[in-house]
Amino acid sequence: MRSSAWLFMLLATQTLLAGAALAGVPDVQPGLDALRAGRFEEAERQFSRLSHELPEAPEGPFFQAFEMWWKLLDRFHDRPGLRILMEAKLDEAARRASLLAESGSSSDQERGLTFLGVARLLDAQSKAVRGAHMGASSSARQGHKALTEALKRNPRSSDALFAMGAYNYFADNLPTLVKGIRFLLMIPGGNRNRGLAQLEEAAASSRLFGTEALMLLSFIYSAREEDDAARALGYIEQARRREPESPLIALIHSDLLFEAGQLRESSEGAARVEQSLRGQEGYTEDLRRYASFRVATCTLRRHDPLTALALVEETLAASPPESSGERKRWMSLLFGAAREAGQPQRAAMWLDRLSMPPSEADPWRRRLREDRSDPIAPDRAEALHQAAGDRAADGLARLQALQAANPGDPRLRYDVGRLLQEAGRFEEAHPHLQAAARQAPPELAGWAFIRLGWELERSGRREEALDQYARAAAMRRFTFQSAARLRLGQRGAGPPEG
Repeated sequence: MRSSAWLFMLLATQTLLAGAALAGVPDVQPGLDALRAGRFEEAERQFSRLSHELPEAPEGPFFQAFEMWWKLLDRFHDRPGLRILMEAKLDEAARRASLLAESGSSSDQERGLTFLGVARLLDAQSKAVRGAHMGASSSARQGHKALTEALKRNPRSSDALFAMGAYNYFADNLPTLVKGIRFLLMIPGGNRNRGLAQLEEAAASSRLFGTEALMLLSFIYSAREEDDAARALGYIEQARRREPESPLIALIHSDLLFEAGQLRESSEGAARVEQSLRGQEGYTEDLRRYASFRVATCTLRRHDPLTALALVEETLAASPPESSGERKRWMSLLFGAAREAGQPQRAAMWLDRLSMPPSEADPWRRRLREDRSDPIAPDRAEALHQAAGDRAADGLARLQALQAANPGDPRLRYDVGRLLQEAGRFEEAHPHLQAAARQAPPELAGWAFIRLGWELERSGRREEALDQYARAAAMRRFTFQSAARLRLGQRGAGPPEG
């Protein structure tokens, strides 16, 4: 799972929360504003108050369930009983919604059908996760039936359109085996094109659902099934224009830029979020840490391991990660930066400082023992640090000297070729990049192919460039395949950054 998945899924939890602003449910906007801004504790207080003050309304327990879903998705995924508690809240929301759907008011009936549908669909997903397939199929049938009836009454209902659009898309994109189970359990099928059209309509026409629809479309087009980075970025940029003060949406934008290989813009966006959250009350620490994580990751991928290592250590000292999943993410970044900096002992120190349980720490200790030291790494890291700062010429000269003394090192060939290309010395860079494309590890070989393609494209040889981009896009274990595919579909992209 990509590192941004929890952020995308968190925004997906908002897809139906905007329905809280339906007529007859007062004072819900503060909770929605808090959720969109990433102030989750405040949102939880607002939704809890709503549930107690309006005991007949399905929105209260429904929103409380969404808060629990977020916890399951990120920090509290191993907390016992939370999923069962969430399903209990969804049951209560469905019970209230069923009563509302039987009331005399047509608007209340539509509202009840909508919340019955979304509560049951979320319950179906939760039950499927824990393996309760019969219960999941029953909830899915009930949810689909309720939303179908809601749309029959009002075909332009933005909240029902959004929920049904999400169902239609994802139900039509299940793995083949799961589709077979769906048939046996009589779960309604989906329709990809209809689902996307419904989501597009919600994004274009819904005052309440517009932002959430854009977020889900962005997630869909960034995922493997659609794999269209340009469209994913387009949707997230629209969402940012609608919610310019949301640090959460800004971080998702930063993640997509990172995957597209636009590392400078990704880093700058995350750094702005990190700065804006300092000293602010009401934001969770893991949101602040995630901004720091993205800045440090971009710094490492832009070939400055010494600065990246310092950034990681600064964050770990000030705000240690709280969950095993988050610690794993940070330790992976820490070990990568320490290895490339030629200072693995700095990673070892944090195994004790973070008070990790043996089940987490022992695999990292084994990795430290098994990793072979790279004698060139310290000098290379110092040269890269010079090149990343204001001494590019000195850094390049030092790397060239290292490469002359170590002609078989493919990492040095890439570093030298990259810096020569960035200095406009294309003929000198070419043989180094060609060697790196053949011999370097995938993370550098992929960028070498992209740089060779860009060199061809800038000289008007677009068709030849496409072959180089295609090689990078097809390279296994290359993180930035999306960056290569983006160049396959777009002419005139700027200089590579990795």
